[in-house]
Amino acid sequence: MNSNELTKLRIEINEIDEKIVELFIKRMKVVEKVAGYKIANSMEVLDESREEFVIRNHTKHIEDPMLKGEVKELLAAILGISRDAQKEIIRAHSR
Repeated sequence: MNSNELTKLRIEINEIDEKIVELFIKRMKVVEKVAGYKIANSMEVLDESREEFVIRNHTKHIEDPMLKGEVKELLAAILGISRDAQKEIIRAHSR
């Protein structure tokens, strides 16, 4: 591999990252609505069965064990960020 190929790969990664960020922002806007629902219905932020379902559902067809573990780690991080955001929204609402 030469430096031009590496540059092309980095450009491709940057394009993928832009899409990931765009989707993450979209997801977090939905998380705000979920927090609103949980406030209105006096629900807890953490729903372990939902989180387990999300991770299981999005990794069940990944055959590569290393990649499957990495996707689980990614999803766990996203879910943790979402939980923290919901907690902050609920805290701000109760002030």
